[in-house]
Amino acid sequence: MYRPLFTFVALLVCAVQLHAQDTYSGQNADSLFAKSVAFLIRKDYRAATKVLEQLKTRTAELDADKIPKLYNNLGVSAYGLGNYQEGILYYKKALDCYKKAGKDTLYAQALLNVGQAYREIGEDSLAMKSIYRAILQFRKMHLRQEEASALHSLGNLYRDAGQMARAEHFLTQALKIREADGHWAGVAYSEHALGILHRERGRFTEALLHLHRSLHIKDTLELMNQKAVTYAQLGLVHLQANHCDSARYYLERAANTHYNSGQLQLAFHHLHLGEWHLQCGSAEKSLEAFQVAEKILLDRDAIKDLILVYEGLGKAYERLHRFEEANTVHKQLLALNMRLQSEENRKELARMAIHFDLLDVQQALAIRKVENTHLRSRNNLLIAAATVFLALLLLLALLYRQSRKRKRRIEQQNRALEYKNRNIVALHDELEHRTSNFFNVLRGMFQTDQTEDNRELFTLYQARLNAMAKVQQHLVLSHSERINDVQLQPFLMELIRDAELLYKLSISFTLVPNSLGVDPEPVDYQIGMCLGICLNELINNSRKHNKNTPDLSVWVELLFTATEILLLYRDNGRGQLHSIESEGHGHQLIRILLSRYKGELVFKEDSGFYAVIRLPETKKGDS
Repeated sequence: MYRPLFTFVALLVCAVQLHAQDTYSGQNADSLFAKSVAFLIRKDYRAATKVLEQLKTRTAELDADKIPKLYNNLGVSAYGLGNYQEGILYYKKALDCYKKAGKDTLYAQALLNVGQAYREIGEDSLAMKSIYRAILQFRKMHLRQEEASALHSLGNLYRDAGQMARAEHFLTQALKIREADGHWAGVAYSEHALGILHRERGRFTEALLHLHRSLHIKDTLELMNQKAVTYAQLGLVHLQANHCDSARYYLERAANTHYNSGQLQLAFHHLHLGEWHLQCGSAEKSLEAFQVAEKILLDRDAIKDLILVYEGLGKAYERLHRFEEANTVHKQLLALNMRLQSEENRKELARMAIHFDLLDVQQALAIRKVENTHLRSRNNLLIAAATVFLALLLLLALLYRQSRKRKRRIEQQNRALEYKNRNIVALHDELEHRTSNFFNVLRGMFQTDQTEDNRELFTLYQARLNAMAKVQQHLVLSHSERINDVQLQPFLMELIRDAELLYKLSISFTLVPNSLGVDPEPVDYQIGMCLGICLNELINNSRKHNKNTPDLSVWVELLFTATEILLLYRDNGRGQLHSIESEGHGHQLIRILLSRYKGELVFKEDSGFYAVIRLPETKKGDS
């Protein structure tokens, strides 16, 4: 009898469900997305979830920009229904989509949402990390207001965690950014949050200062709903400070300042007003205030706030000695605590699931770390091998360069030795020639008859021989760093010193400074030999032609000019004949020697003998 009725009802239910599905499936994806957003705004999470589940199967019809928003809205609806683990998974999918698409702003906002989601389930450390990352992203993109909002959220998170100093630091940073940018609504929110923080820390003066600043800005901007919230906080500050009259004034202002969007806040205001009546007023008034708050919160299904209301109702009934109603309230309070415990259990399960996911991630990171370590080791070996190879190349290049330098240095030394060898050969030939001449002179001397004149001639030859030996000796001692060069000044000075001893004369030697003001350079060895022999012949002639002059003196001056070398010679004797026909062998020898170097012998008129020897300035090696 009842079977047809049950069949009809079942068919009716299926038809209704199919109609509902057809209703959603008959619409395009964009209209469904707009409808889900409307459901979320009304906080109708069940209806929003149904629409969003339909959209999950039709993602191909959505624009690429709406897919991460779809996952974000799924996370919002899952959180609204208490499915915290599912909500966090959807938030993370949205985060990955934004990151892959390069949507930095939306990625940072999604990080902030994930942080808020972690905060809801009590994972404060994960929430702080996510919000920190959001702050860094906003700061990188110079989005100052979004950064201030993230700092504000982080400050509230630290306040809930009991870290008041860090909470004050981040809330103050958010306040400074908003003040600098002139975002006065945000300034009001920051001042309000700092007022709550100081109230909870027991700093009532600072709390009142921040809350009055917030109230002034909200009054200027005509933010009426927010004014009610600030009134309530001012009332709580005065209530905690036992200023009952001021607390009642502000709490009543909060309860009387509300609009359609402020019903939940209105419940909070009546809750605070009921607490004031319990502390400072009558139990009947507190009971009325708690009942108004209960009515609003029952419609909102706010479990934590209802627990506070029922605790106040229980105290009010007990003060009025209505123990039966108080007992009923305590039973309702017990049921709410059980619901809250189940809610906490779901959050704990979500936290455990997150930690298991984190363990999987940590294991993957450990495997990747090991792989990276092996890769780094291989790269380090390659780098070390390349470094050793380059070092060997550099060493070979350095050795090659040093060998080249050493070869060039040896070649230079060989050339210098060869040059010195040629000079030594030339000196050897010259010495051999001089020695041969000296022996010829000696042979002539010994072959002469031993008459008076011959003895005088023998003495003269002996003196000349000694003088020429001195010339050769001082040439060897006066050479410069180069073996074929001679320092002319010390060479002539030593020659004159020996001539003074040999001929018993007074000889003065002077080096006349040149116009350039620099020391004369060494001259060629053969030029030095030429000047030494010429000077020796001049001194010998002075002694020969002035035998009877007891105070005979000789003056020698050496002068270097830019083009020639001048040797000035004079004595105070009786003078000598200056014509070429009347010259003796000494003067003729001087002319022959000077002609080899394009020099000349010039006589000057003077009271004694005056002669000038000119030699052109010859470059080293030209002779």
